[in-house]
Amino acid sequence: MAQSTFVNPIMEGSDPWVIKKDSVYYGITDNRGESLVVWKSNKLTDRGIRRTVWHTPTSQEAWNFTDIWVIDATPLELNNKLYLIWFGWDSNANMENNGFTQQNLYIAEMENPYTVKTNRVKIAEPIYNWERSYISPQKLNEGPQILKHLNKIYLIYSTPDYWTIEYKMGQMEIETEKDPMNPANWYKNPQPVFEGTDDVYSVGHGSFVTSPDDSENWLMYHSKQTPEGGWHRDIRLQKFIWDNDGSPDFGVPLKAGTLLNKPSGEKDNVPGNEFTDNFDVDNSIDGFDNWQFFGWNGNLEIRDKQLLLGFGSFNLWNGDKALVRGYDWTDFTLETNKKNCKAVVALFEDDAKNA
Repeated sequence: MAQSTFVNPIMEGSDPWVIKKDSVYYGITDNRGESLVVWKSNKLTDRGIRRTVWHTPTSQEAWNFTDIWVIDATPLELNNKLYLIWFGWDSNANMENNGFTQQNLYIAEMENPYTVKTNRVKIAEPIYNWERSYISPQKLNEGPQILKHLNKIYLIYSTPDYWTIEYKMGQMEIETEKDPMNPANWYKNPQPVFEGTDDVYSVGHGSFVTSPDDSENWLMYHSKQTPEGGWHRDIRLQKFIWDNDGSPDFGVPLKAGTLLNKPSGEKDNVPGNEFTDNFDVDNSIDGFDNWQFFGWNGNLEIRDKQLLLGFGSFNLWNGDKALVRGYDWTDFTLETNKKNCKAVVALFEDDAKNA
């Protein structure tokens, strides 16, 4: 694989959010619903180092707050004002329609970055057939993210159920001089703007960022690893452009393994020399700074100075993989002091390993 290219997926996880500050990328992802992970990197195609900043509470009632289903919050700065946009419920889902209720997008003005000062206003609800799930009466708009271009604000959202192959992205827009608290000022596109294919399933929850040299726009999103129902997802990158009318054109999601040009201005890895990892940090995801994990089972652990993959899993049909990140070799020898283990080395078209 040439150093100027990469392939998707770029990491495990879901619900990616990425920003760039001072030429460094910071991202946050959901780790299988168990924790939130923040990562830092000077490359979009390499998640860099990551740290677990929050674990789900052990109490099964920890989610039971008074405010009902208020998630996926995103800020909007417009005309010297700050707003918060999120998705939530009109009422308690457990009290009507057998536990299902409509989930909408809401907005409120903010006093400061951590205080809402107005009542919420509903600016979007599911009105099209493609915003409904075929397996349940659930109707939802979720995962709002903001794109600004020329004289318009674009709100990209996801719909319907994320665990199905139907998950896709829709779009709303508003002119910058108009009041976002007035629902009539928002226009909702009647067709999805990014949806799955026969090879890429359940695409959504997009986040937007520019390349290192700011010449390109990139979409980071998650997709399901299989077409079957479930929550195993990975994260992918794809460049997008602006249409003649100024709106974003995301194209179609490309199949995993497709060679893509790296974001413009991203530096290539320096050819590596010797690499060694003694796995000195036990039972901590934060001990994996040198590694990138891909796999179905989600079981990755350092124990007794050993890297364990896929242990305790019933289904091993899709093997777990841990790739060394930040190095390139055209020829290498792999040595291990662990007996009875099997090492699988995959070489790409040009016999180069690019992790």
